[in-house]
Amino acid sequence: MLRESEFRPYPLADLAMFLQNELKNAPNVEEAG
Repeated sequence: MLRESEFRPYPLADLAMFLQNELKNAPNVEEAG
């Protein structure tokens, strides 16, 4: 188990990029109708 001092959350920039990639890969609900 990691100690709190060893745990680091993802930087916000990396998280934003990850979410953008997930949205690109997800089917577009509007296009699906």
